[in-house]
Amino acid sequence: MFEEFEKYELKDGRVGWAADVLGDGEACIFEFDKEDLEDRIDTVFWDDVKRKIPKNERNK
Repeated sequence: MFEEFEKYELKDGRVGWAADVLGDGEACIFEFDKEDLEDRIDTVFWDDVKRKIPKNERNK
C-alpha cells in the first residue's frame, strides 16, 4: 500500500512521490520530477510499483 510523501520506483523505471493516496491505498496521485505539469502528475496503481525507496538512498 502507498504511504503519502514516500518515494517509489515504478516498474517502468520512473521515480516519484506518492502525493495523495486514493481509496484504500491501492492507487495514488503520483508526482514526478518533470518540468511540464502534464508529465509531472499521474495516477499510479500499487501493481505498477517496483519498490519503495528507503530514505538513505534518496539523495544518491
